[in-house]
Amino acid sequence: MNNPSTADAIRAWAARRHLGANHLERWLALEDISAAALLAVAEKLHLRTGQLTITLELLQEIALREHRTVAEIIASSDIRRVIDRQDSAPARASAMLAKLRTMRYPQLTATLNRINSEIAEMKLPSDLHLLLPKDLNSDEFKIELTVRSESQLDAALRALEARKPQLARIIGLLGGGA
Repeated sequence: MNNPSTADAIRAWAARRHLGANHLERWLALEDISAAALLAVAEKLHLRTGQLTITLELLQEIALREHRTVAEIIASSDIRRVIDRQDSAPARASAMLAKLRTMRYPQLTATLNRINSEIAEMKLPSDLHLLLPKDLNSDEFKIELTVRSESQLDAALRALEARKPQLARIIGLLGGGA
């Protein structure tokens, strides 16, 4: 980093947030414009330390894969739209991280969209809920039944049985097998 005032501002932010030395060094190793762009985002969205570390990691991985700078990614219309929208800072920070994850893991995003589409097509009754693993980090899902009577239980089990082929497809999409 060549700009001492930007480096000082980053160090001050890192000290206030107790950012680890390794993440601070990675941040300071960015080119000046990228380091400054990340600082502007961190301040505008009031990023917490964990959010900054995840943001930095995702941005660096995307930059490496797409041969772009961190500043270019932050300036992209998809990211700017999230950062600049009229919403609370925590909501914008969460939305930005979700967008960065989508950019970093496009296949995971496509799989999740396909699974959500399958779930929507099943038209599950309100007493049945399909719970997917966080970030699709498992080949399992949970089925939650909410019943108050034996007849509701019977109806829920019949609904599950009728949707067994669709549920099996979802297991396949999650990477599970027979």
